[in-house]
Amino acid sequence: METKTIIFIGPQGSGKGTQIKKVTNHLNQTDKEVICLQTGELFRAMMKQSSLTAGLVKMIMESGNLVPNWLVVATVANELKDRLKAETHLLFDGFPRNLEQADALEDIISFYKRTELTVVYLDISEAIIRQRLEDRLRSDDVKQIIDRRLELYHRYTKPVIDYYKNRSKTNFVGVDGTGSVEEVYKNIKAVLDS
Repeated sequence: METKTIIFIGPQGSGKGTQIKKVTNHLNQTDKEVICLQTGELFRAMMKQSSLTAGLVKMIMESGNLVPNWLVVATVANELKDRLKAETHLLFDGFPRNLEQADALEDIISFYKRTELTVVYLDISEAIIRQRLEDRLRSDDVKQIIDRRLELYHRYTKPVIDYYKNRSKTNFVGVDGTGSVEEVYKNIKAVLDS
């Protein structure tokens, strides 16, 4: 299998994390290493530190807001700088979240000579998203945080979907995220193996 660079896009609660684990396991069966950069996980790990940055990131994330672009790009770039090899499969979740980050990613993949992209968009209704997030989150201000996250997703991430639909050298795959985990994975895997 040729080396893949895959971006997963979808709102929180769309099942990206679950599908990325399955795709990572699938790609691990090839003879190449897999790096999966999930910005949410990177920032949750950062929040456990005792630095000024960690404290500010914690406040931002707990209010349902987005970490500043410069910090997201710096964090992703730092991971790639230390870990990426020429023959490594590369998966992104939570990046890019807006057009500015998509632009920064173009610089990154150009530098690493990885201009061929696969973009997996998990399409799912807002009603199902709300239900899944309410089941997942446990807090008094759950509805307010969910509203904020969905507002930011529609405002900033929806334009990224259109960007990748129109980008050359992009295999854009829209997948219905409402099916079972296995059904969704089967659709994604069919694209990866083609």
